[in-house]
Amino acid sequence: MVYKASKQRELIVSHLRDMDGHISAEQLFKRINESQKISLATIYRNLGILVELKEIKKIPLDDGFVYDKTCAPHYHFYCDTCATLFDLENTDLVKVHQTLQTESVIGEIDTYEVTIKGTCINCKKN
Repeated sequence: MVYKASKQRELIVSHLRDMDGHISAEQLFKRINESQKISLATIYRNLGILVELKEIKKIPLDDGFVYDKTCAPHYHFYCDTCATLFDLENTDLVKVHQTLQTESVIGEIDTYEVTIKGTCINCKKN
């Protein structure tokens, strides 16, 4: 589907580009409304469009969803204690992708989601 450009979507994309890590729709709503008015429904609608356009990823968590501006395949680590989602950059995804691609039942892999759960180093120290 083709979507017209909108000022609200440009505003959301701008905030997503400026952030580090992952963010929920509610967190994004609060952040944007510190300087400009936008409704939560508009946030959800435009995040859905951005996911559909594959400009961002929607990641399911135990208590809802967060959005990731990094669309390239990568792993995540979710800390069950502090509920923080981390990107794992130093993994050999190319090798995993190539190995899976040779499986006889797989025609082509477009993307994948892997979330490892446990306790992060900061929570383990405490």
